[in-house]
Amino acid sequence: MSVEVITSLLGWTLVFNLGYLLLASVLLMLAPNTLISIHQRMLGLEESDWRRVYINFMSNYKIAVLVFNLSPYLALKCMGY
Repeated sequence: MSVEVITSLLGWTLVFNLGYLLLASVLLMLAPNTLISIHQRMLGLEESDWRRVYINFMSNYKIAVLVFNLSPYLALKCMGY
């Protein structure tokens, strides 16, 4: 794989991951009770636990996107690829 292909791949994965992060954030803001009730029926955790799980998931996902997608993409772009 060439560096240009890797740069393009990182760019597209960044777009998809940021889109998913945005979609998940909007859903959690607009319909939190619906999401909580669905996941409570599936797994049986309490509402207070789900709020903590959602916040933990979103923050970890955001950090992973920044570290594994955005940082390498920006580094390759700065190098001129």
